[in-house]
Amino acid sequence: MSIKYCHKHPGVITRIRCFHCKKNICSRCRLHLDHHFFCSRKCYQIYRLGKFGAFLRRHQLTLIVCWNVLLSLLLLMHWGKGEAPAAEAASAPAAEPPPAAVVRDALPLPTPIDTLAPPSADGSPALLARSVYHYTLPVERGAVVVIWQNDWPVSSERVLHGETKSYPIPLAYGRNRIRVGVWNETQQLVYQDYFEVSYRHPVREARRQPVLRGDPARRRVALTFDGGASDAGAREILAILEAKKVTATVFLTGQFVERYPDLVQQLLAAGHEVGNHTYNHPHLTTYAENGRHDLAPGVDRAYVQRQLLRTDSLFRALTGKAMVPYWRAAYGEYNQEIIDWAAEAGYQHIGWTRGFDTFDWVNDPAAPLYKTPQAVYAHILGKDNPQSDLNGAIVLMHLASERKNGDQLYTILPELIDDLHNRGFETVTVTRLLAPPE
Repeated sequence: MSIKYCHKHPGVITRIRCFHCKKNICSRCRLHLDHHFFCSRKCYQIYRLGKFGAFLRRHQLTLIVCWNVLLSLLLLMHWGKGEAPAAEAASAPAAEPPPAAVVRDALPLPTPIDTLAPPSADGSPALLARSVYHYTLPVERGAVVVIWQNDWPVSSERVLHGETKSYPIPLAYGRNRIRVGVWNETQQLVYQDYFEVSYRHPVREARRQPVLRGDPARRRVALTFDGGASDAGAREILAILEAKKVTATVFLTGQFVERYPDLVQQLLAAGHEVGNHTYNHPHLTTYAENGRHDLAPGVDRAYVQRQLLRTDSLFRALTGKAMVPYWRAAYGEYNQEIIDWAAEAGYQHIGWTRGFDTFDWVNDPAAPLYKTPQAVYAHILGKDNPQSDLNGAIVLMHLASERKNGDQLYTILPELIDDLHNRGFETVTVTRLLAPPE
C-alpha cells in the first residue's frame, strides 16, 4: 500500500481523503460535517449543492405538478373578483381606449363569462382515435390560460404575445372531461370552455381483452413456453416437439433474442410462432411487494411500449419477420392499464388457464409451489374431467429451468403429448386455439 501525505501538510501521513475533492487530509485540517470528512467549507458547500440538485432531479415531476396546483388555486381565489358592482360600474369613469399598438397586437376573445360551472351535458362527447387532443384558442397578450383534464390541472401558461395558440392535451383512455379557463391581466375570468372527449383506438379495442383460454367446447390444448435469459433445456424441448410434430407458441424476451439467435432461427424453421415477452423481463406492477397490481415505479405507457417494440425490432432485425401480435407479461404481472398500452402498440395479452401453471421454474423441492414432472403430468390429464376443464386450456411452461436434468419438466413432455393425442386432443398454437371453427 502506497503512503499518502496530507496535501496541506506534506510531511504528515494520512489515510483520509476529502469526501468531495478526494484530496488527502490529516486530522489538523479536516472538517467532520454530515458524517463525512471535508478539506474545507468550500468543498462542503459544493457537496450540499450537489445533493440539492439531485433532490430536484428526482422530484422534478412532483415539483411541476405542485406548481401547477398552486397556480390554479391562486387563480381560483380570484374568480369573479374582477367584476365591479353595477352601481360602482355606472359611476366609474369610462376607461380610455388602449393605444393603437396594443389593439393591433391583441386578438379578440370569445364572449366573457362569470364562472367555470359546466354547461348542461346535452351533446355527446367527441370520439377520437388518437391519444392527444389539440385545443386551439385565440388569446390576448398577458392572459393566463389554465387547462384541466378530469379535474386535474395539466397546463397553465401566461401568454407573452397575443396570438392563436394550440395546446396539446394528452388523453386518458375512455372519457376525458376538459375544462379551459382564461384570465386577463387584471385577473378577471374572461373565457371558459367545458367539453368531453372520448379516446378510443380501434386496434386497442380489438386487443384490450386478455386471453386466458380458448373455446371450452373444443378439444384443443395450447402448449406455450416462455424464454427469458437462459437456454438450459431449450434444445431438448425443441427436439421433442419436432419428433412429435407439435407446433407451439413461444414467448421470448429481447435478451433471449440477442443471446441465442440460432435458437430463434430454429424455432421459426420448425414452424413455432413467437410472441413477445418484453425486453428484460421487468416487474410491471407492485404485486411482489404488496400483493396488488399497482403500477411499479417508472412504469408508464412509454415504458411498456418501449419494452415490447424493442423486442419486436430485435426479432425483425434477426429474422426479417414480425412477431405474432401476442405478448405475455413477465411474472404474470399486469393490470388493465398495462393491457391497454400494449394493445395500443398492437399486442394482445396471452396468459394461461387457471390451474395450468406447471411451476417448472421452482427449483427447490422443499418450496410449497414445487411440483415433480410426474405430478404435473397427472394434474394436466386429471383436468380431462366431466367439466371439460382441459378443453381450450393454455399451459404455461418454460424453455429453461435450473432444475437438475432428471427433474426437468421436459422429461415427461413426450408422454404427455402422446396421451393428449390418444384422448382426442389437438396440441396447437395460440393462433389456432383462438381461431373460429372452420
